[in-house]
Amino acid sequence: MSGIIPDSLGQLSSLVVLELNENSWEGVITEAHFSNLSSLKQLSITKSSPNVFLVFNISSDWAPPFKLTYINLRSCQLGPKFPTWLRTQNELTTIVLNNAGISGTIPDWLWKLDLQLSELDIAYSKLSGRVPNSLVLSYLANVDLSSNLFDGPLPLWSSNVSTLHLRDNLFSGPIPQNIGEAMPILTDLDISWNSLNGSTPLSMGNLQALMTLVISNNHLSREIPQFWNKMSSLYIVDMSNNSLSGTIPGSLGSLTTLRFLVLSNNNISGELPSYLQNCSALESLDLGDNKFSRNIPSWIGESMSSLLILALLSNFFSGNIPSEICALSALHILDLSHNHVSGFIPPILGT
Repeated sequence: MSGIIPDSLGQLSSLVVLELNENSWEGVITEAHFSNLSSLKQLSITKSSPNVFLVFNISSDWAPPFKLTYINLRSCQLGPKFPTWLRTQNELTTIVLNNAGISGTIPDWLWKLDLQLSELDIAYSKLSGRVPNSLVLSYLANVDLSSNLFDGPLPLWSSNVSTLHLRDNLFSGPIPQNIGEAMPILTDLDISWNSLNGSTPLSMGNLQALMTLVISNNHLSREIPQFWNKMSSLYIVDMSNNSLSGTIPGSLGSLTTLRFLVLSNNNISGELPSYLQNCSALESLDLGDNKFSRNIPSWIGESMSSLLILALLSNFFSGNIPSEICALSALHILDLSHNHVSGFIPPILGT
């Protein structure tokens, strides 16, 4: 559907749920669209087309007639300031204002509403300032503050957080040492593209439910810890574009369900350890731009039959390219450039 949403919609006084998702709405939404919706509990308006604009032009002192529990206004223009009419909505459990054209700081009243949120998604705006640690969240809550301008230390919220996406902000300082104890049920952690520094906390090894760990594009340093044995659910590990050093820890070999291992652009050295062959479910192995040396091991071709991407570029590998790599029938990308390999290219790679 497309076009303008009529303000006569605001006369449906018995309406409880209003969903107008994935359409090409345009025009202006005002108080008149909600004037008599006193029974409304769920409001969801999302756009499917990036080329049309749906603008909320609502007075800052407007008091809505409803008490929402759920709001999803994805890709609508609510800004430039955070919508003040939400300050009366103290029964919300879900707030999704993704890509909403909001800038400036989040007002203090939002953090003081005493909400039991199961989802907070205010990603892809230009929100700034510091995020407090005091937000109360319900069990298995999802939080996404990605692609904003938040700064200061990384926030540690309640132990109920399951998904935490804080990528592409200005957070700085170390990852909190107690993150594993503070957020023990995390399944999905993405804090990439910030300015975090220091070492990787040992307490991360307590995140036994973690499936996705993305801490790339920061300033993390020192060795990768030996804490992987209890993290058997991991599917993705991306620690690329940092300053990590040392060797690949042996406990990484215990991640038998791992699909993506990305450690590129660090200072990791040594030979490729044989215990990595236990990660036989790997689909992408990217170790490029490091200081690995010695021969490319033959077990890559023997044990990693699911590999789609093998990137070992810009290291110090030497010796021949093992013919066993030719057994990787699913392989889409093979990059061994900028090494010291020699000898013949296995015939099947040239066909």
